[in-house]
Amino acid sequence: MGIGEFADLNFYPNLHEFAGDINPFMQKNDPLGVLLMGSSDTARQVAKFTERCLQQIRSVNQVWFSSKSKKLKTDRTPENVSAVLAEIRAYGTLIRDWGNFKIEAPLKNGTDFVVHCGTQTLRIEVNAPQWAGGTKITSQVLENITHGPFFSKVTEKIPFGMPRDLTKENFATMAISKICAIKQKEHQFSTDDFSVLWLDYWDPLLWLSPMSDHARPYLIHNTRLELGWLWNAFYAKKGDPTFDSVLITGASTNAIPLAHDGRFHQEDCKIDLTIISDPRGLFAFQNPNKLNSFSDLFFAMLVDAHLFRFEISWLDWPTRGTLSSKIERSRLELRDMLTALNTLGHSAS
Repeated sequence: MGIGEFADLNFYPNLHEFAGDINPFMQKNDPLGVLLMGSSDTARQVAKFTERCLQQIRSVNQVWFSSKSKKLKTDRTPENVSAVLAEIRAYGTLIRDWGNFKIEAPLKNGTDFVVHCGTQTLRIEVNAPQWAGGTKITSQVLENITHGPFFSKVTEKIPFGMPRDLTKENFATMAISKICAIKQKEHQFSTDDFSVLWLDYWDPLLWLSPMSDHARPYLIHNTRLELGWLWNAFYAKKGDPTFDSVLITGASTNAIPLAHDGRFHQEDCKIDLTIISDPRGLFAFQNPNKLNSFSDLFFAMLVDAHLFRFEISWLDWPTRGTLSSKIERSRLELRDMLTALNTLGHSAS
């Protein structure tokens, strides 16, 4: 959703009520405090979207609103705050886009949301990768500048952590391994219904650029070939090349083989679909090893969602039976591109 759509939501009344008597100026470094302060355009966009989601929720489920608000006030750890905010945005989106279907929001332990789409049942588990699963904000100082009495510092945030041994790992492998580890036990999912993993990448403290940039096998940015972290976290296979960038006009170091399969290729993976949400909209990755699944009704409902980005989604629809070959072609294309660059005297880093 764009900022303009929420221009009338200036004071976030539902978000403030949900937070209770929390002082945002004392919480400026946590996921909720930064929204209440609105200290940047991105933070204000996220706050307005979260406010609208709370409006949607209160219109149908005040009990859920009250229960999650109480949980937030009793557990102020960043992990819990981030998880609750992710559930708010997912639930509000479901109500807005899939409100014609029956949506359940159990408050007991188990699946976060259950959607009944015709004869099919979807169990949705929400995750906020920016804080959960061991992901912490790591940063490094790039530059210190002193000019007379003034001092400034340029800092780079590294959400997936610093590589420890550059001969065995890089920033791409760090990102891929941590994304792969999300909800690894999958105990909330069931083989009887359709399992959906919902990833929320809205936290303005951590995601300075949209994760949707990484929804493809690779991207070219400022004369550099870069690896798509999200895509490879789900679709790559053990041994596929990983790298941080290939400088098209200069030399780099060698690529590092991926040490494990992407999530969808791992043994006993129950996930049928991953939905990713960030400030640019929604997109989805379907498991190519579980294709005898979703109905045309479900796919129509999915792609009709507000700001759903079909062009960067990987679905076995509308032409059935083509997703696996499309993925394999993309994996081979990436290898061929690296080979071509190496032939020109360039290598991956």
